[in-house]
Amino acid sequence: MDARHPTLPAAPALADLAATAVPLETHSRTTSMPYVSPRRALAALATATLAACSGATPSTQPNGLAIEVAPLDLPGLVEATYQLTVKNAGGETVWTKGPLASTTYGNGQGALSYIGTCDADGGLHTVELVLLSLTDTTGPMLSPRDYVNPTVAPSGAVTPIVIRDVPCTENADTRVTFDLTIMRAARQGFFDFAVTFDDIFCSAKLDCRPELLHDAQGNRGPTAVLAFACTAGQGESTELYLSDLVLRCTDANGTTTTTLPVASAEPGQQGPQGPSIYQWAVYQGREFLDADGNSPLEKCYWNHALGLDVATLANKSCTLTASGAASETPLVLGPGGYALPQDGAYPFIRWNAEVLTTSGTLCQNLALNTSNGAVQTEYVLHDTAAGDLPRLTAHMSCGTPTGLACATALGPITVSASTDGFTLASADGSVATRAFTLPEGYTLGASCCAPGCCQ
Repeated sequence: MDARHPTLPAAPALADLAATAVPLETHSRTTSMPYVSPRRALAALATATLAACSGATPSTQPNGLAIEVAPLDLPGLVEATYQLTVKNAGGETVWTKGPLASTTYGNGQGALSYIGTCDADGGLHTVELVLLSLTDTTGPMLSPRDYVNPTVAPSGAVTPIVIRDVPCTENADTRVTFDLTIMRAARQGFFDFAVTFDDIFCSAKLDCRPELLHDAQGNRGPTAVLAFACTAGQGESTELYLSDLVLRCTDANGTTTTTLPVASAEPGQQGPQGPSIYQWAVYQGREFLDADGNSPLEKCYWNHALGLDVATLANKSCTLTASGAASETPLVLGPGGYALPQDGAYPFIRWNAEVLTTSGTLCQNLALNTSNGAVQTEYVLHDTAAGDLPRLTAHMSCGTPTGLACATALGPITVSASTDGFTLASADGSVATRAFTLPEGYTLGASCCAPGCCQ
């Protein structure tokens, strides 16, 4: 020990320091770096000094991970608890800690900030997050009754959200951020059950009717109905996304697959699709809900009906699969379809239901998140395998478009953003609808009625 510090106590073992963590002050999710009070910074420095005085030979510089969980967008939330685990490249646990309460290390909206050590000689690390509990103003929330926990599988197995390839940098705290979108149960007066997708209420189901669509002879025949509906709220737009619908039918001779291209299908009947489907149809539109006497919400529905040719499908078992999701803002379209956020946990709906059995029995009332597992909510997580990602190929924009209301002597005018400019229109038709392209480098301003519309 340095003779200048004869009164320092004996240093703790390095194993004890591995679990040492200094909480950060509460901070906004938009802050570029967490704030650490001078007093806590000195405490962290003292801890590093003690480690240097011990008989072990740790790194000469302090190394840490600044772990953050962004606020959860759940009305009425007052507490969230988490468990954090840090592992080195060899899979060895550096430290684990929990339950960590957001009100102790963050705020009542579920945000959390925590700083802990990492293994300087352990290569790239992984950080695991498990959501342990949520509490709102009415008390503890239960999963899956009140919300769907992204870190617990339907079987009950714990499935942490994992961020990989995290460096352990000398003399610095590597920032690690989790951003979760939690699906919450909600009853909105349509279907049996709904969940929230980033402030959007969504529900889904699958049902079969012995007689619905018309076949080539004009007679109604067996039909499977896949239903999907969402509402974002008054005056807000909703972006809905679906994959192709795939019907797989299997018997002793093998499996036949029929794919219905949702992206290219306009509303209405589409005609036969192969020998298995005598007709299929698309239904989409808007419905206005009275939300408990308040301003109405706009519900957008996007439903599909598949006419099953049961004579052709005799003695076959047929399963219908599809995926769907919703967002407040448009998703990016890439080579594999519309990409869901993968920086935390983002929800989607997966249909995987037997619609026809080998005995010719049709499905019945397969609601969202019931024990049969036919229509389930799932999450896209940090390390979701590419093969498990939903391939969303179709997009439906619904609800009130983002626009700016203006007025002239001829009547009210709406200015709405478009792909490369804006569109002017009037609700009463007194002004002809016209689209305008903005010059390069210009965007639509926050307010618009006259000069200065673009900036």
